[in-house]
Amino acid sequence: MGRLPDVTAGDLARMLAERIEQLAPVCLPLGYYDKKMNAWRCGDVFGAKPKDGSLFVWYGGPRRGRYIDFALRGGAVKDHWSGDALELVCQSRCNGDKSKAFRWALDYLGLQAMDQGERDRLKQEAANRAAEATRRAEERRAQEEEASRKKAQGRFLEAQEIILGTPVDAYLRGRGIDMRRFGRMPTGLRFHPSLWNVELQGRSPAMVWAISGESGFMGLHRTWLEVHADGRVTKHRGVKDNKKVMGQQKGGHIALWRGEQPDPETGELRMNPPIRKAAGERPILSEGVEDGLTSALVNRTRRHLATVNAGNIFDLWLPEGVVPGTLLMQREGNPEAERLQGEILAFAEDRWPGILAGWPPEGFKDINDAYCAALAGKGM
Repeated sequence: MGRLPDVTAGDLARMLAERIEQLAPVCLPLGYYDKKMNAWRCGDVFGAKPKDGSLFVWYGGPRRGRYIDFALRGGAVKDHWSGDALELVCQSRCNGDKSKAFRWALDYLGLQAMDQGERDRLKQEAANRAAEATRRAEERRAQEEEASRKKAQGRFLEAQEIILGTPVDAYLRGRGIDMRRFGRMPTGLRFHPSLWNVELQGRSPAMVWAISGESGFMGLHRTWLEVHADGRVTKHRGVKDNKKVMGQQKGGHIALWRGEQPDPETGELRMNPPIRKAAGERPILSEGVEDGLTSALVNRTRRHLATVNAGNIFDLWLPEGVVPGTLLMQREGNPEAERLQGEILAFAEDRWPGILAGWPPEGFKDINDAYCAALAGKGM
């Protein structure tokens, strides 16, 4: 039995996916159906007993027919952790032999006995259903993202615009950042007196920042705060993952400070224009809010943007003509974080030639730590 010239591996994978409810138990007979996940579960792609059932063969949606082994994903084993239905056959039934898997699939699907017209019909039907599943999934994802964005915007609008005298004000002052020195508040910063947190299973005061992008408001950056008996305000000790995003963040930024310039005629300080009209500016980028605000205190003329998280810089949207001039770095102190920082810096230097890396002094994690130490007379 040889290969059919009119059938590709992709065709076989899609046609096998059409029969995945029958195929998965054949490939992994020791597995079981997980109704909640709508997937066939097993210990691994070679058919081991389920144990924790880390391998899933998906029965629905755009992933239908594909498998993933969560125990292997991101680990030292690079092969076999995910694949399509033909790869499932290859690993589970054919000992990794792709040619044998191709022949096995042809026989399982009965394609050898069909004429070309029938094979073409089956291929087209499988391709059409796969495309429709992808379209429905993308439509559903877009609807969910928009609902999440609107919910985040609602939380932002219900928060308090005036932050002076609130726990947000006290928290930032505890980090050496007195917002009064700016003379005006960033419009994207608000105080929420009672924001729900899943970890706490309750409500807590929170600092919230608007995340903006090409389409406008995208999401909400949230930091839950704890007010102590002595008046101090810190990040909430009961929240392990304190800085969370509601809505969307990919490609977005937090507008920390627009920058200001003296009017050439009156000398009066005026805010820089909105970012969409800021062609020619070289803003300062930071990962964290506190680092960016610290820098803004001593670089009042420069626009400051926070990238929400380190990896978001790879997708960061900026209007045409706005080219970052400085990227504030942090000393993370672990190899994986340092590797990511190296990739980020290389990317930034390639995308924005001439950008400078702003490192904190030795012995400090970030510039806010160094600034606080200087204020306390303990460093610098």
